Amino acid sequence: AAAEPSAKAPSADGKPLGSALAAPRDIAQANAAMKRAAECISIISRGTEDADGSCAKLQAESAERVRDHEVVVLDQGGWEDSVEVRQPDGSWLMLKDANDGFFHAVLWVEQAQLYLGYASWYGEYGCFLVVLPGAKEAVQIAGVPVFSPDGKLMVGAEMDTYGDGDIELSVLDIDGSVAKERHRDHHPLDTDSGSVQGIFFVGEHWLRLDYDAQGQVSSAWFDRRTKKLQSGQSAYESADQSPCDAKVLSELWGLSIHQTKMRVGGKLITGESGKVTSELQRAYAAPDHPRCNWEEVSVSYEDAEVLQALWGVPMKETKARIVTQVNQGEQAKLQAAITQAKASQGTP
Repeated sequence: AAAEPSAKAPSADGKPLGSALAAPRDIAQANAAMKRAAECISIISRGTEDADGSCAKLQAESAERVRDHEVVVLDQGGWEDSVEVRQPDGSWLMLKDANDGFFHAVLWVEQAQLYLGYASWYGEYGCFLVVLPGAKEAVQIAGVPVFSPDGKLMVGAEMDTYGDGDIELSVLDIDGSVAKERHRDHHPLDTDSGSVQGIFFVGEHWLRLDYDAQGQVSSAWFDRRTKKLQSGQSAYESADQSPCDAKVLSELWGLSIHQTKMRVGGKLITGESGKVTSELQRAYAAPDHPRCNWEEVSVSYEDAEVLQALWGVPMKETKARIVTQVNQGEQAKLQAAITQAKASQGTP
């Protein structure tokens, strides 16, 4: 049976449900509170030990907020779970679990005028249900969301646990008391299932999403203008970068080859190709940079045949010259020679 709704409309701080949203006064504290709420709901839903009793305390405090803000939890623990929230006009909005899962528990945390409920999905992973005061529906945010530095954006992400490597990215842009923009999509990143390690706001337009797949932390970049998500790995592989480039930059930056590709890919995605070029010039100019072999240069055998005809030397010497020029950082000079030779030979 549904719980009887309270007759009290104002929230604990005296503002009625439906007031315009405002950024949390302390963004770091708000993000920490959401993270802790997610940790506790996992402990509560799985029935694991709450060693210091802090989660039980948080749950009790949240229950008080539920009553203060007139949120009623119905039929908790079954397939038809729902939450009711009192609207400014006095009506009650019923929020069904939209995940084909069920609520093991509901933990509401107040951040400014925003209300968050964490729905545990089979006790393994889940999402926050964001109730915007005055809105007619709840917005689902995948994983554990974080506020942007200005508090006007919430972002969450979750790796698919069924092995197809998708990332579900949720972006909620908050303006006043309404959801101005909601973006949710699945983006295959050619990974096995893993876990999201962190979400970082970079500059005005970019979000960097770090995720662990197959034991390696990779990065994807989300453009808030185009609403597109691209992995650093795919950006690197689609660009004209050679294994040798990654090798010398790895030495210069003190990173692994994988980390180097992620950094280069991120710079290419965010329009910083000029910085990549200047860093490559610096890397190849270093007298002690690692030397590359034929397999690590990005010159095709067909282009090598073009250069062989131009230089009039055996293929073995042609390859050796190509490797020498690459190791000397003369890729532009080498490419110009290839282009010139193709033009003179009538080769496309």
